Amino acid sequence: MSAFSKELLRTITRKPGRFLALLAIVALGAGFYAGLRMTAPDMKIALDRYLDEACVYDVRVVGTMGLDDADLEALRALPAVAQVMGSRQADVIAAFGEATYTTRVHSLPSSALTSTCSDGESVASEDDSYLNRLILVDGRWPERAGECVISEDRVLSRDIAIGTTVVFKQGASDLSDAFSTRAYEVVGKVHMPYYVSSAAIDASPLGSGVVQQVLYVDERSFDDGYPYTDAYVEVRGARAEFYGSPAYDEAVNAAMQQVSDIAEKRCQARLDTLTDELYDKATTYDGLLDFFEYRLSHTQAEIDNPDKPEWLVMDRSKNAGMASFTSDADRVDHIASIFPLMFFLVAALVALTTMTRMVDEERRLVGTYKALGYSHARIAGKYGAYAFTASALGACAGIAVLSRLLPGVIMNAYAIMYFVPSPPLSPDLPISLLSAGLVIGITL
Repeated sequence: MSAFSKELLRTITRKPGRFLALLAIVALGAGFYAGLRMTAPDMKIALDRYLDEACVYDVRVVGTMGLDDADLEALRALPAVAQVMGSRQADVIAAFGEATYTTRVHSLPSSALTSTCSDGESVASEDDSYLNRLILVDGRWPERAGECVISEDRVLSRDIAIGTTVVFKQGASDLSDAFSTRAYEVVGKVHMPYYVSSAAIDASPLGSGVVQQVLYVDERSFDDGYPYTDAYVEVRGARAEFYGSPAYDEAVNAAMQQVSDIAEKRCQARLDTLTDELYDKATTYDGLLDFFEYRLSHTQAEIDNPDKPEWLVMDRSKNAGMASFTSDADRVDHIASIFPLMFFLVAALVALTTMTRMVDEERRLVGTYKALGYSHARIAGKYGAYAFTASALGACAGIAVLSRLLPGVIMNAYAIMYFVPSPPLSPDLPISLLSAGLVIGITL
């Protein structure tokens, strides 16, 4: 070790507090910047992994007058479509004991009863067409009409115990048209990857206009004549792409275009089916009364030119919970671009003050160096090496600690609003190098 290097080491050890203060402020600046900048990508990685492991849909098709098996088969025949699952849902006003909530009721696929989940995230099923897979947390699955499971992730569910009786009071239409029974026993609680948010669910035409609770009931709880309301589509190859990436969006947009291309034909077929059913029903006594009532309540023009069904084709961006989670991740990223600058500026001021004081205290030593023939660059290099050593060590320490700590803390805070399991993630090397380079450059 050269004499100059020994003198640098003595300078550090002579007043370690000054060196550690500089190291600490640099560690905070670099660590906060790296940790916050890594949080948004980590949140999106966690969401992508959760949606993939639960086989959550890529495209949702809603029929304004319902869907039938022929519609599902037409969707399955599209080149960009890997799987299709038909689903029934309806909004009701439901009484949970003494409390009343606007509730969305979904049909539970029979495949859910044989699905397994060993880690609380990844759901395995022999039925590849089972999408939006639920994770059973407590209790059991519904096995017959009149049983249901509720969301474990809703704050309102905490006071609803297994065994509670739920009674449907009111629907957007006659309840008897949709359900075979109005009373249900809560037999289990589940995580619902379709609804990642415990706050943002969806709008409803009932009650306060917002869905407050979600139920899944056995398929036999819906009336036999109640059509599919939704078709959930898995896009071929989309699961291999990162959710929100250009490749993912390209695959989903291509599939949505294919769905839109057949929508008009399928809607006309649906209208023809409904018209035929109406006239077939008119051949019976009860049906004849219904038909005359229909004729009395509609003008001839409306009968000759009935409203045509429509397909609403939507991707995940129309899911309120997923869109809200992604937006919150982007907000964290925006904060990360500004907030740590305060620590960077403080680190620069601390470094400037520290180095100015050191030079002032070591005037005689600087004079001795000059007398011994050291150049100005060589003498300045000692103080530059001091600042660089403190900055480099501080940056490494701060990034190593806070890049792991901050994302976890922030995601745990967001767990109040979202249920998205946070997997263990490795620090992002490019962000780490950028953070270290910025703070060292500003300090020097």
